[in-house]
Amino acid sequence: MMEQEPDFVEMLKDEPIITLKAGEVLFNFGDDADCLYIVVKGMIRLGAGQTVFEEASVGAVIGEMAVVDNSPRSATGWAAADTSLLRISASRFRRLIIERPDFALAIMRIMAKRLRAMNKRFLSLESLHTAPRPHMS
Repeated sequence: MMEQEPDFVEMLKDEPIITLKAGEVLFNFGDDADCLYIVVKGMIRLGAGQTVFEEASVGAVIGEMAVVDNSPRSATGWAAADTSLLRISASRFRRLIIERPDFALAIMRIMAKRLRAMNKRFLSLESLHTAPRPHMS
């Protein structure tokens, strides 16, 4: 049975709000990360160059990977429309992971879903550039 994700917007409604106009950049590939975001209104596109990896709409969590592994941003995020986001600091995120196991599991499911989607895209691209493999029995 599929578990319902917590309502991140409701759960974290008291966190600081960031607003962006359409086209404004939230973060760039390679930037240091000290927070993650939850989309309250609008849409954020995540990608590199002209390639869009994901479109994050209301309720979506973005920027969590860089906070989890303390690495630079792995994509650029920009507003596809006028957008409002909740800003969750890295320290607040760590407290939520400890205090709310449902939050921690939801973040893991989000990351797993993104990894599976990336694997699927990679495999479909790879199939365009490789010879057919013999069928294994």
